[in-house]
Amino acid sequence: MAAFYRNPMFADATIAASDGMGRMVHKVVLAAASPQLKHMLCQSSALDMRAFSARALDTVLEFAYKGWCNMASKDAYEVMHLALALEMPVLVNRAEVLLKRTDRWRAPPPGCPAHQAFLACQAFRAQQVVHMQRALQAPQELMRYCKKCRAVHPMSSFEGDSNVCGRAP
Repeated sequence: MAAFYRNPMFADATIAASDGMGRMVHKVVLAAASPQLKHMLCQSSALDMRAFSARALDTVLEFAYKGWCNMASKDAYEVMHLALALEMPVLVNRAEVLLKRTDRWRAPPPGCPAHQAFLACQAFRAQQVVHMQRALQAPQELMRYCKKCRAVHPMSSFEGDSNVCGRAP
């Protein structure tokens, strides 16, 4: 997919950026990278992302196409904000790591977009912790494949080492 980054060949959508330039993109690449972009591109082939800087948008697009990106620490909060909005948790983590490594991971002044991104990231982390705690507390039952009815059932449906469940005809 990296070969198609900034390559208009086969592009089937456009994203408007704050610099006034449209980015020709490939729907399938962006849909694979972000569930939110997938939803947006199902609605329209022209997206308006002028609320974010062109550098932040280019960073997110580079990550979507290549799986990695070059991110300046001064853009990390905005990239994180955009990645949170687009539901791209790996990119959120990378921006957070960069901010912590460059010692810029402190609450920015209230009212600026970076402050909103900081708070959104904190809420995202708290939500992840809650989901992990619930997953660890919930009893996980092992599943097994039944050769006779060709379905997956809980282990309790099988007797001993049998590969046939009690539900099979």
